[in-house]
Amino acid sequence: MGKKLKAFEKNKIEIEGELAFKTKEMSDLKMTVLQTQMDPHFLYNSLNSINNFVLNHDKEKASDYITKFSRLIREVLKNSTNLTVPLEDDLGVLGLYIKLEQLRMAEGFDYIVAVDESINLRDIQVPPLFMQPFIENAIWHGFTNKKGTKAIHLSIYDEDDNIRCEIIDNGVGIKESEAKAAKLKSTRKPFGLKASEDRIKLLHENKNVYVIIEDISDQNTTGTKVTIKFPKKLKINS
Repeated sequence: MGKKLKAFEKNKIEIEGELAFKTKEMSDLKMTVLQTQMDPHFLYNSLNSINNFVLNHDKEKASDYITKFSRLIREVLKNSTNLTVPLEDDLGVLGLYIKLEQLRMAEGFDYIVAVDESINLRDIQVPPLFMQPFIENAIWHGFTNKKGTKAIHLSIYDEDDNIRCEIIDNGVGIKESEAKAAKLKSTRKPFGLKASEDRIKLLHENKNVYVIIEDISDQNTTGTKVTIKFPKKLKINS
């Protein structure tokens, strides 16, 4: 009886281990699918911006834009097969994307980044360009038709075992953006927000991760705040 119990326990452990491995494989596959869905949309928007820029601006600025775009594409392709990258690298690629959008917009916008000094950005693993869709949404929806100074503030905080990223823009705000889209019967909808949220959640097995998007407009100001919080360490290395 004792031998049978030991054999049963051993078999149970092996089955549980295989199940955990298969579950991890499924999560990785889902993340890969979501990532491949995001990349074509991201590239399409960039190419469309280049086309508009070439048609409406001088050759020197168009050349500068294309040069930066080429650098961005190289970085995106380099990371396309990776489920995760160091946060430091991802911020670098995100910075290239921001420069393109700043060139595209006639009046531009400010981009301010603040990171807690206690964070080692090389040690934090994240899905490639996981914050890009939220910033893209702020630019395309929050800043469209907005007058005056435009700014995006990205802050990254060290909170014990977690990392908290805050993206705050002074755009028109969620309610105003939705109202304008409805009035114009716009078919352009934010793409990639849900996919990006799913990727960061899958990476951490849907544990201790949350993404909140808030309209922070009041009587004096307008804007949107995105909060992304996730664990510093991965339970299973990708």
